Amino acid sequence: MKWAGAAVLLIAVSACNDDGPIAPPEAPNFDTAVFLTCTATVRGAELACVAPSGVIGREAAAAVIGGQGVYVQLTSNNVAYDEDDAIFSADVRIRNLSNQILGSADGENLHPNGVRVFFVSDPVTTGGTGAVTVAIASGTAEFTAADQAYFEYAQTLVPGQNSLAQTWEWNVPSTVESFTFVVGVAAEVQDDGSLQSAGLQLQAASMATDSQHTCAITIAGQAYCWGAGVNGKLGNGQEKADTEPFLTPQKVQQGALRFVSIAAGLEHTCALTIEGDAYCWGGQADGVLGNGESDSASVTTPVQVVGGHKFIQLVAGRRFNCGITVALDAYCWGGVETGVSPLGDGSGTLKTEPTLVAGGRKWLTLGVGVYHACGITTSYEAYCWGGGGNGRLGTGNNTTVLQPTRVVTDQKFVKIDGGNAHTCALTDEGVAWCWGPGTDYRLGNGSTNTFNVPSKVNTSVRFVDIHAMRYNTCALDVNGNAWCWGSNSNGKGGIGAATPNPITAPMQVAGGHTFVELAGGVEVTCGKTTAGEFYCWGRNNFGGVGDGTTTNQNTPTKVLPFPG
Repeated sequence: MKWAGAAVLLIAVSACNDDGPIAPPEAPNFDTAVFLTCTATVRGAELACVAPSGVIGREAAAAVIGGQGVYVQLTSNNVAYDEDDAIFSADVRIRNLSNQILGSADGENLHPNGVRVFFVSDPVTTGGTGAVTVAIASGTAEFTAADQAYFEYAQTLVPGQNSLAQTWEWNVPSTVESFTFVVGVAAEVQDDGSLQSAGLQLQAASMATDSQHTCAITIAGQAYCWGAGVNGKLGNGQEKADTEPFLTPQKVQQGALRFVSIAAGLEHTCALTIEGDAYCWGGQADGVLGNGESDSASVTTPVQVVGGHKFIQLVAGRRFNCGITVALDAYCWGGVETGVSPLGDGSGTLKTEPTLVAGGRKWLTLGVGVYHACGITTSYEAYCWGGGGNGRLGTGNNTTVLQPTRVVTDQKFVKIDGGNAHTCALTDEGVAWCWGPGTDYRLGNGSTNTFNVPSKVNTSVRFVDIHAMRYNTCALDVNGNAWCWGSNSNGKGGIGAATPNPITAPMQVAGGHTFVELAGGVEVTCGKTTAGEFYCWGRNNFGGVGDGTTTNQNTPTKVLPFPG
């Protein structure tokens, strides 16, 4: 018998005194560190972790990184107890909320230890009888004492980035009702002297691709773009016709700016700095750059979006952009196409600078398509607005709306993304749902019919990220495997073969790569591996794959090295 529970938030906290975070010592000072005490309720399938009362930042998520107070967030789902095997388990992810790259000593290369979560104390039975031990740990090492078990995440985490899930397991006899343990987090950072406080809770996206170009950010914060250079959307100071694409990565002329997130539209690109400032470049028609201009001139290097907003997420549509601020308010700006406004402010007119989305809601994350936008509120409810054709808004009809309208579903979503005409979202348990036209089986539900409310994707695979594109959909599972379904023309299914086409149900992408992130464009999909390498596949007529050719690729193909 297996007892399962919903997602539970895990947090780990480091030392703070009455005046704030402790100043960085030269070496870890565990006498003053405050670790997190976690309680597991076995058959209730619950895992709750709290800091001691009175600790500043108790509601936040902080951890011990080199002895400093650095903010991270550990989230878990699929908390379960398997009574037959006497195993209690949870899938745990780390999100970096600090102002530093975690797991890298030089800001460029993965440290051999990655990011580790140590068990500062062995599990102690608090309800029932019997001994609880940690199972299948990554290894043991000295943290506060010798031979402490840890789980290792072999990847760098830029500010705002989520790790892949690691499954933690404990050997728990059936006679145990509850147990406790204490954890701390350790990782190399480049500049521990600046780890006095938390950074913004950024939602990082180190890759972005659209119909003609692709961009990526190194862990050091330098952006590179490749593909069609029309309107200067590559940010390299140059502008070329579509017939003269840049087939290798071009360095964005960003000066001293350090980017942590990037988004690509039809003829423009936007990026978010580590301080939460938004910058855009490319064609500025319809006000899409957010710099107060709407003429036909091109901007070939980054310009700052006006308004003084601090953003934690940016997303780009065809000719518009949206973002979430630190106050969890949503803003959009840009144009109106075919009479449709995806800006959500109710006016139906273009905006040359960020404009507040109507409704007064607070938002966790956004996802946009060609003519529509969607978002998940802090209560995990999905709303969409913009062009309603083909049921892409999920509101039960095909009506276009100018303000956020609730998606017709009882599901609680944590991720959402819009494509050309369909939308997909994920629950906190990693279950995928899609709606809109079923052409090419892009909804993954085994049907080519149109669905104007969410329909469950036919798979038992659990996903952590999902991208709706033009004629297909791709997603990332909890183990870092990429899956695609829908049209497989031009290699966009990534399965290494031209058939089947279409792909009627999720099919694993070829190559055996372990990805930490996916980016989906119109017909190009890209992924970043645990080693920090970038791979792309799909239609390559504008060089968006980045392999130096214009040949379509039906399997993940490594992007050529970045210059310098």
